[in-house]
This record gives sequence, structure tokens and C-alpha cells, in this order.
Amino acid sequence: MAGFMSSNVSLTIFAYDQPAPLDVEALRKGAFRDAVDPDGLKYGWTGLGELLDTENFFLAQCDSRFSGFSWRQDSRKIAQAVVRLQLKEKIRAEELAGGKVGGKRKKEMKEAIEANLLAQAEFIPSLTDCIWDAEKGRLFIASQSENLLERILKNFDQIIKGQGQFLASEVDMASLFAKIQAEDGAAAGEFSVQPLGSARLVSMGLEEKSAVTAENNSEAVSRALNQGMNISKMGLIATRGEEEITFTLADDLKVSKLKLPKPEKGADEEATFLINADICAKVDAIIETLTRA
Repeated sequence: MAGFMSSNVSLTIFAYDQPAPLDVEALRKGAFRDAVDPDGLKYGWTGLGELLDTENFFLAQCDSRFSGFSWRQDSRKIAQAVVRLQLKEKIRAEELAGGKVGGKRKKEMKEAIEANLLAQAEFIPSLTDCIWDAEKGRLFIASQSENLLERILKNFDQIIKGQGQFLASEVDMASLFAKIQAEDGAAAGEFSVQPLGSARLVSMGLEEKSAVTAENNSEAVSRALNQGMNISKMGLIATRGEEEITFTLADDLKVSKLKLPKPEKGADEEATFLINADICAKVDAIIETLTRA
């Protein structure tokens, strides 16, 4: 999964009431361990982008404001195609032996097959990058997976001794998106924000919602708005002088396609991290300004 040291990242922002420096020792205590929990997972903190760093956490303590680290979560996965094949084979074998295979028996057989395959499967590691902004009390997570976000937040709350909350908009996001589209931009502090790239539109009738994506076509978006559709996700570019930040913002305030500068070959890791963390903080401030009533 793309992280904060890559050139393109997804971003979910959580807000805490009490900004505070990160306790790196608490990260170490909750570091990844090779132990399986009741859900069949292995997990814990590691250094940013590092599968095996459970001690140093260099980028978590290189700056007084920004701390970078990762959540490692290992899981076993099985291919459902293999489950279906083995189930068919077992059903056929029982039927050839003269047995009748009903729904209850099929379920038992499937569960047994899955349990056997899982027990033999290797654990697959994955990393999810995080940044803590100690100045504003913001946690940036490079993921939009609800289950993963919930687990990371639960464990980070214990470290920061607080409770993180999804950012919430004080304005109607459909109206905000429509205003940005109609006026070809909006002010967000020192930044000017304009539409850029695609917009995802949804119908808001009583029947089942339908959605369409308009790629780089402002006229198509405007026509859809006039026909009663709402924008649920919008590509944006924020500019301040020669500085540009491009990202896509959804109506739940999750960010995708946040473009980060590609570091030059041999670039200092700490400098790259701080540049990217600062961009995430600017995106947070832009969103906060746009969505404030």
C-alpha cells in the first residue's frame, strides 16, 4: 500500500482535542510482535515504512512537530477459487458414495476446508503509514479501509491517551462542491482552491442511487448539477503563489490521490518525510477552512 514516502497517497484524518508530543516509548511497547490474536492476526507498530523496525522509530522522533511510523498487520488469506474447487470435489465424492449433501452439510464442509487452508497459509505482511501532528493534534493515516482504521485508531488512542474523531464538516459538502464548481474555485486561507480532474456525481432521488464520474469535463459536471445530481467526490488543486497541491476530496472528508513530490535520487530520508508531512498538514488546514461554517 502506498505510504507517505511515495508520490501518491490516500489520507484519512483524525482529530484529537489535546495536542501532545508522541511518546515513542509507548510505540515500542506496542510494537509488532510475532503473536497471533483471536482474530488470526499479528499486528503492532513499526518504524515508518519498515517491516522489521520495532526499536529505533527514527522518523517518529526526528522532529518536534511531525512523527512518522507505521502499523504492521499480518493476515492469512485463502483463494476462494480453491475453496470452491475443494468443496465441489468433496460434494461429488460423498454423492458418489451414495450420500445426500444438503445445505447444512455443505456449510460444514466449506468451513472445514477454509479452516484447513488457513492453518496452512503463510501470513502476509502489510504496512499502513501514519503521521502524528503534535502541534494540531492530528493523526494522518494512509488508508481508507474502515476495519483497518478502526484497529489503528483504537491502539493509537492508548498511546496518546485521547480519543480520535473523524473530521466532520460544518457545511453541506454537496453544496460546497457545487459552489467550487460554479465559481471555479474557493478561498481556503492563503490557498486558492479550484476544481481539477474528475468529479464523481450521484443522483439523490428516492430510488437506488446511481453514480457517474466525469473526467476533466467541467461542462459535463455543470450539466449533471443542473439535472439534480450532487458531487460526492471532487478533484482539487490548491495554489499559493507557485506552490501547488493536488488531491481528491470526498464528501466524508477522506482524501485520495494526494500528490507528493518525488524525491531526488539519494535525497535525505528525514527531509523527504518532513516535506511530505508538511503537505499533509496543509491539506488538513485547507479542508478545515473549506468545511468550516
